[in-house]
Amino acid sequence: MNEYQNLTHESFILVSEYQNLAHESFILVDEYQNLAHESFILVNEYQNLTHESFILVNEYQNLAHESFILVDEYQNLAHESFILVREYQNFAHESFILTDKSKLC
Repeated sequence: MNEYQNLTHESFILVSEYQNLAHESFILVDEYQNLAHESFILVNEYQNLTHESFILVNEYQNLAHESFILVDEYQNLAHESFILVREYQNFAHESFILTDKSKLC
């Protein structure tokens, strides 16, 4: 009877240890699920940041392209202004010549 009680007691201890291990395993699985969920959230945030970075780079490229177009237009306007100034100088020179000829008459 004493051996039976000892075996029963040891069985009870083993069952108790098994329940503790099962409980610890459940806690570890729960923590693993939480970590997996947090990792998923971080990956999602990283994807959002990457997408936002892509949008910002695309906007920067558009701004750079627009700036290039504006610089090109400015160069064209400067060239046209130079041509107009040159034409004005020629006109002024011709006017001077005509005025000088009219004085001779």
